[in-house]
Amino acid sequence: MISALLPPMKSNAAEQLIHEWNIVDAGRPAKFDIQIVNDRICKTFSKYLVFVECPHIDDPEADEQWEKIRPVKLSGNFPEQIDTNFTVEWNGDDDLSAEIRIAWNPRGLFFKMSIADDILEPSKIPLLMFGDSFQIGVNPVADEAVGNQSFYDIMMTRGAELDGIDKAYMERPVNMALEYPQNQRMLLEGLYCGKIIDGKFNALLTLPFHLIAPMQAVPGYRFGLYFIIFDNDGTGLKAALQWPLHAERFVQKAWYVPYSGAWANIKLAEKSASICHKGKIE
Repeated sequence: MISALLPPMKSNAAEQLIHEWNIVDAGRPAKFDIQIVNDRICKTFSKYLVFVECPHIDDPEADEQWEKIRPVKLSGNFPEQIDTNFTVEWNGDDDLSAEIRIAWNPRGLFFKMSIADDILEPSKIPLLMFGDSFQIGVNPVADEAVGNQSFYDIMMTRGAELDGIDKAYMERPVNMALEYPQNQRMLLEGLYCGKIIDGKFNALLTLPFHLIAPMQAVPGYRFGLYFIIFDNDGTGLKAALQWPLHAERFVQKAWYVPYSGAWANIKLAEKSASICHKGKIE
């Protein structure tokens, strides 16, 4: 619990802000209760939030460094992750699940993923979400109040491509004002690679900071993040899992904007910090 006194609104009154939370799993949403007291008025409200540290990594090509980082897990065993808009059935972790690790250094953000899927099927149309694919949303200012055009949407194939070459696209490159998307689809050439290892698709995505402006490579910087994994077993879109939690979304020209509350709040950790996700809010 954190209790903080705020400046009084009048001479004989004061505001008190109380935060309470019980974090069982730092990678899953925790209920965050807020109570504001002013004189005889008490206002209480709740929200489910995720706070995660993004550890510093020296060499993202070194598997032993990634092994020290606790993964974010996507699974139908977590009810809040099941995207009811796109899920017909989910048949266990072998059917669809993932472990995603995130890290950073001055070169950019890095995403190391290991995805289980027993049947791989590519999209038959240009919209990657209708095949086996993975989506990352990056909100570079960690503010849910920013406009719907203000986050970066990266879509990736994941082992089902007929030519054997996996690709990542920035579907909606955002202008520097974070107001309107540019009318183009950017191939992230040379920044994404993956292959099947022991029956799982393993991949590494690099997002240089200059591609996700105005993010800064500064310890303590916060940004918003979400993941969605789409599954097609050959008969159409069958399942989708979303982290930190599923939310209704607007749909326009094949990009998907979560409503407020669907983001995890990510903090770039100091280089010397312990490499793990902490159930702690600072």
